[in-house]
Amino acid sequence: MNKNENKTIISLITVFILRMSGILMLLPIMNMYLPTYSNKSNLISIAISIYGLLQILFQIPYGILSDIMGRKPVIKLGLIIFMIGSIVASCSNNIYIIILGRIIQGSGAINTIILLLISDLIQEESIPKAMAALNILLFFTYLSSLIIGPMIACIIGLRSLFFFMSILSLIAFFVLLYLVPEEYPIYSKFNFRNKILKVINNLQLLKINFSVLFLHLLLNIMFLNLSNKLTSAGFDVDEHWQMYLIEIFIALFLAIPIIKIIEIFNSIKKAIINIIILTFFIFLILWKFNKYLWLLILSVQIFFIIFNLLESVLPSMINRESSLLSKGAAMSLYSTFQLLGSFSGSIISKYIKYKFNIDYLFMATLVLIIIWLLIILTIEEPLNKSNVCIQLNRKLSHVSINKLFNNKGILEAHFSYNKNFLYLKINNTLIKKKNIKDIIIQQKK
Repeated sequence: MNKNENKTIISLITVFILRMSGILMLLPIMNMYLPTYSNKSNLISIAISIYGLLQILFQIPYGILSDIMGRKPVIKLGLIIFMIGSIVASCSNNIYIIILGRIIQGSGAINTIILLLISDLIQEESIPKAMAALNILLFFTYLSSLIIGPMIACIIGLRSLFFFMSILSLIAFFVLLYLVPEEYPIYSKFNFRNKILKVINNLQLLKINFSVLFLHLLLNIMFLNLSNKLTSAGFDVDEHWQMYLIEIFIALFLAIPIIKIIEIFNSIKKAIINIIILTFFIFLILWKFNKYLWLLILSVQIFFIIFNLLESVLPSMINRESSLLSKGAAMSLYSTFQLLGSFSGSIISKYIKYKFNIDYLFMATLVLIIIWLLIILTIEEPLNKSNVCIQLNRKLSHVSINKLFNNKGILEAHFSYNKNFLYLKINNTLIKKKNIKDIIIQQKK
């Protein structure tokens, strides 16, 4: 990664962390403080959960809007909406006003758009490393939020914490405005239906989406049932948090070296197939060999590494596979599947354990992993495609897009709004990135 890429990654990760810090600070304290605003448990539940529901609902509209307007304007809009929601929630002790504030906050669903802007402004090879770096910083932000959030709420109250969230959003807005490099969006006509259909009908994207759904589903099933397994194996429940902390920390820092190894072997598909097979044996151990504590701890460590690795790699696969005109729609649908995976994991776990028992749950989990493997076996190698951005100077001006398609290796070609940039999607097996400029010059002759 060069200096410009490092600046881009640092500035956008800063925006992401500032945006998320307040939400993470709220997590450990809302259940404790909201009963002082209302004694109705259903209203408290709505105030806590409504944010997540609105995040799911607004993923796709924001993604499509970013394909049309560009990423930065949409991120600015989302930060302003989140800021307004935080101020509204801080203005009253009335539970209904807090719910209204949470609804407005949830309507600023821009986390996915920030990730999209990162992928737009850096080279594809750098995206998994940027995602891994983001996960590391998000982990430390979460840990610090567990301390800072309750401290602020204890000293100056929950309303002041909401106001503090609006200040963090304002800082994020100015970081975006002055530190994040300018983007040059592709000219794209508004057609909501076509954009959605283009993404849904792409089987490659659908397979990647199901991968992130299965991944988060499995994570939730593991977390909901692991504590009992560890306790049964003789591990004191009071010490579980220490194991989680150490193992997540190790998994986060191993992600980047493992990504580099995958790049050396140049096959994401083979890596994911091996990961799924390994996941099958991890859950088999959790089910049948859970009396051996050391084996349980090792299995959990490997799963955390797998989870963090796929969380870093899958977004770059979406970037390679999606159309240049609908990357926003594709990435937002991916994020929706991600959230649905977390939700469905909790539902499936509770339902099967209630109706049957934990053995049936692990049998169902192994069946789901086999289905996931069968889906990935049919996927095309993602590294076969790449996105390229070319700045058009005098030498490269007056490019004919129609002539570019005479080269079979060029899958898509679009100009930016100002016609100063050319965006291409290429087939790496037919054309090399380093030869693109020569091809453009050649087609002018």
